[in-house]
Amino acid sequence: MFTAITHSQIYVLDQDEAVDFYVGKLGLEVAADVDLGFMRWLTVSVPGHPERQILLEKPGPPAMSEETAEQVRELVTKGATGGSLIFSTDDCRKTYETLRGLGVEFTEEPTERDYGIDVGPDGRASARPSGTAPTGDALGALGDPTRRAIIACLAERPRAVGELADALPVSRPAVSQHLKVLKSAGLVTDHAAGTRRIYRLDPVGVAALRDQLDTFWSRALEGYQEAAEQPGEENP
Repeated sequence: MFTAITHSQIYVLDQDEAVDFYVGKLGLEVAADVDLGFMRWLTVSVPGHPERQILLEKPGPPAMSEETAEQVRELVTKGATGGSLIFSTDDCRKTYETLRGLGVEFTEEPTERDYGIDVGPDGRASARPSGTAPTGDALGALGDPTRRAIIACLAERPRAVGELADALPVSRPAVSQHLKVLKSAGLVTDHAAGTRRIYRLDPVGVAALRDQLDTFWSRALEGYQEAAEQPGEENP
């Protein structure tokens, strides 16, 4: 049976720029950088922990066709590929300030949780290079009617959990659980306001979802047009 996970993989548009971000800013180190001919095998890892590496893969042949690679690149640009990397640190606040000073963008400030301090949606560290959107399964998150109702409420104005529960036929704990899913998908963000947390739509995540839906719609129209232009079968 399996004994460990040795590698995780994420897509990047430019491997050299990815090294600058993950190594130059996040402080990881290059674990392997090998020209295999058909691809550049580039991995990074937390210093002192080469047993778990992250493959920074550039979309393209032979793993996929150039047409598919172009679609993947579009999703990477929009931050809609759906991958996550979760890091731990001895001092969350200090690491947050250090990385911000290096130009790393965060979706949330360090926040006290029941289990400690963390940064990012759904209690997970969320740092990204400038100009990229958060990732997450936005379409899957919206498959639940209650979450769609929450999105509709937040589209009107930011609200606290209690306000959302008052507007919906569900309990506050249930609303909190749905908000966790929506935050993980990059559709919702929040901030502290006294003893409450106020939730609002994340414009970056919503824009990425809209772009993704527009892409699906365009492909559907193209497929319909191709089908309509096919000559019909003649009756015998």
